[in-house]
Amino acid sequence: MRLLGAALTVRCHPKDNLMLHKALQIAQPGDIIVAATDGHPNAGYFGDLMATSAMARQIGGLAVDGCVRDSSEIIEMGFPVFSRGTCMRGTVKQTLGSVNQSILFGDVIVNPGDLVLGDEDGIVIIPRTEMEAVLEAARLRVKKEKEKTAALKQGISSVEFNKLDQVFQNLGLVED
Repeated sequence: MRLLGAALTVRCHPKDNLMLHKALQIAQPGDIIVAATDGHPNAGYFGDLMATSAMARQIGGLAVDGCVRDSSEIIEMGFPVFSRGTCMRGTVKQTLGSVNQSILFGDVIVNPGDLVLGDEDGIVIIPRTEMEAVLEAARLRVKKEKEKTAALKQGISSVEFNKLDQVFQNLGLVED
């Protein structure tokens, strides 16, 4: 499961998914809906019906700091969803929140249009203003990891490659 796209931000009140419905209506193909719910664990903000709508509209995925429901069906559909968990309880649709405004998602500020990347290890938000610098740093890291992989395949130890002998010595490691 992978995410890659521009953030469409949503702020929902606890146990209320009204604004997610609005986000589904206005999202453009490829958008990633990023929904802040204050991490509320006692409601499933997004389920299989909303995933069906999102897929029909070619939305790129959902990241929600709360729970979802109908997770088996969503997985079977292949719609990318990243959530804190699952909860079978539904929500109300009665409290105005916000769409396409800055939100606090966990401990990260997310702005509309920020880049959202996700895979099986989690998600990362890259501010629009930092995309070029992050891309360059990522290229450099990939290059270094390819070099490291090649060295490790040749039999060099990770201790040697990372020059950790001095660290072990400083920490008092005694080898027999």
